[in-house]
Amino acid sequence: MPRFRLLCFYVFLAFWTVILSILYAPLILSFNQKIISGMPYIWSIVSMFVLKHIFQIDARVHGYDKSVIKKPCIFACKHQSIWETIFLMKFFKGPVFLVKKELLYIPFYGWYIWMSGMIPVNREKGSTALRSSMKKIDKALKNRRNIVIFPEGTRVIYGVKDAKLEVGIFAFYKYFKDTEIIPIYLDSGKCINKDGISRKAFIDVHFKRPIRAGLDKEDFLSSLHHDINTPLIPKI
Repeated sequence: MPRFRLLCFYVFLAFWTVILSILYAPLILSFNQKIISGMPYIWSIVSMFVLKHIFQIDARVHGYDKSVIKKPCIFACKHQSIWETIFLMKFFKGPVFLVKKELLYIPFYGWYIWMSGMIPVNREKGSTALRSSMKKIDKALKNRRNIVIFPEGTRVIYGVKDAKLEVGIFAFYKYFKDTEIIPIYLDSGKCINKDGISRKAFIDVHFKRPIRAGLDKEDFLSSLHHDINTPLIPKI
């Protein structure tokens, strides 16, 4: 049954993506990134509604204080399933994700990713790709859009804590000195994974304190690795 639920959800996502893409197609002619970026946001709103009310998967958010965050940030998130992509798209109302360049080749979905300002990353190009990403991140931050990155570079099975981080994120930390990097721990992989979708489950999302400034590469990566792999300590 869990695998059947997962199949149903992916079928829904496929149909919903195609339908919304067709409905939104005329707006592409505006060539207005702000308007076009509304499509992924609408996509995420409906997808989260379906997850909550049909598949009975909901979120519990811990540690997030909007009043403390005065300007756009770089959020470095644990990545275990498709759920966090949908959730964070809705939660931040259309942030900019760093995504694998292969996603651009997906019909409809990939086109909107590119046109809405998402940043494709081609790891094969090394430092050239890193410099290109930094320019695009800088532009997005100036347009007051939050940035979401998955520092492990790929999905990691729930419970696995020894996945290495992509070292490129340290370049962002050094270059964007006035932009806070906020780690996010979550446990979506316990509810949504290759074995299916659980029933009546909560996914906990923990926003951590920003990584403090002035760390060297080793300490920064160690701090970030700890924070995205460790939940907040409950207040007594």
